[in-house]
Amino acid sequence: MFSQFVLGISSYITALQLIGRYKLWSYVYVSGLISLSLGGIILYLSYISSGYIGDFLVDFYPYDWGKSIIQKVAAAASGLALVTVSFFLYKYIILTVLSPLMGPLSEKLEREISGRP
Repeated sequence: MFSQFVLGISSYITALQLIGRYKLWSYVYVSGLISLSLGGIILYLSYISSGYIGDFLVDFYPYDWGKSIIQKVAAAASGLALVTVSFFLYKYIILTVLSPLMGPLSEKLEREISGRP
């Protein structure tokens, strides 16, 4: 298990060296910026939607007393559920959005390493 951890760290260091050697930092910056922006958008939409879902769920509460507490709990629970689902789907969304950028990066890196034009 420890050897796999060391292999992962050394592979990460090798990848950073290749990025620096072949001047591929622009790909890293653009993909990072897109990833952070998309993550922020997803969290913002989850926050906004949780209020609406909380309002929707409180309509099913039949009593008047404690309605504000139920609304806050429902909004918090729905926000937590949305963020959890978003974290599970985030990887797939990022792969889908960044695949047009990663294809040319892979081809460029393959050309640089193999030496073929």
